[in-house]
Amino acid sequence: MPSDTPTGTERPPSWLHRVLAMIGVVAVLTVIGLIADLMGIVSFVTGKNGPELVAPASPSAGVTGPPALGVTSTAPPTTAPQPQATPEPPAEPTVTTVYATDLDLLNRASDIDVGSAEIQGAHYGHSVVYRCSVFCNSPRGTVEFNLGGRYRTFEATVGVLDDAQDADQVGYFEVFVDGSPVKKVSATLGKPRSMRIDLPPDAVRLKLLAYRTDTVDNPLQAGANVAGGRSNGLPELAWGDPRLTA
Repeated sequence: MPSDTPTGTERPPSWLHRVLAMIGVVAVLTVIGLIADLMGIVSFVTGKNGPELVAPASPSAGVTGPPALGVTSTAPPTTAPQPQATPEPPAEPTVTTVYATDLDLLNRASDIDVGSAEIQGAHYGHSVVYRCSVFCNSPRGTVEFNLGGRYRTFEATVGVLDDAQDADQVGYFEVFVDGSPVKKVSATLGKPRSMRIDLPPDAVRLKLLAYRTDTVDNPLQAGANVAGGRSNGLPELAWGDPRLTA
């Protein structure tokens, strides 16, 4: 008599397999849907896509690793540019100027004086003045200076004194260097002259000479002219601020 209980060799019906397979597919799709929903929520919160959440950071992003061993870099070393040294301007030569009247006056004529002079309204406080009273002890006013090879230029303003009694006189001015004539000029009242002379580097002696060509140098004649009211051609001349530059 056949038994109602299935033996161990009997298989479940095929429809049961299909049901179980469908249940498994639904379960897998459900899990995938849940995962997709979860990823969408995370992307909305973080602002990143799903692959960015799990992708490892690239080692080259913002990080420079040490060079591989055994590899020599060919890039030249970076060096800061060195500032160019500014060359200093050459030192200007020192210029020394002195008044000739501050030096020792050599071979000075008796009618030569040192002091102030007014020439064409200008004041010269270190002047050589040649002026005579009644008659001149020497018809030419001479003065010499010892240069000693120390000076290179000579300058002066020469002319007739503004307070001269004889307004028509003509004054002559000569410069000698070591006995040799160098320059000669003439001047009248209100018309002075400027002089500038380059001296030799070894110049030793400077002589200044001032005079009038009509000066009476004979004392007897000079006395007779005074008695007769005639002019003796007395000079009233000056070297205004003669200067020497080293």
